Amino acid sequence: MLDWNTIEDRMMSAARDHLGQTATYTPAATGIAESVRMVYHRRSVRADAIGEIGLRMQTVEVFCRAADLSQVPAVNDKITIGGQSWRVAGVPQADGQAGLVISLKLDLSA
Repeated sequence: MLDWNTIEDRMMSAARDHLGQTATYTPAATGIAESVRMVYHRRSVRADAIGEIGLRMQTVEVFCRAADLSQVPAVNDKITIGGQSWRVAGVPQADGQAGLVISLKLDLSA
């Protein structure tokens, strides 16, 4: 019988493989690109409200397994996914499942 951690790891890997896309991660420090499987997520969030008028903003994140990267991404490292170039916007957050949640901002230099 498999233990819970093994089952969970297999489930997360299957989800990443099914929902993910191949992305290119390029650390600013080395400039050496690497391919990694990432799940892309764009959502609209309410940023502020004044009376009945609400301000919304788009947030873009990618999820990947930390072990799939040669190093933890740093601010301004480049990620290209789905033909769009992005920059790492902040320090990646551990997701508690051996993965990273990486917030992105549009790469205006591309």
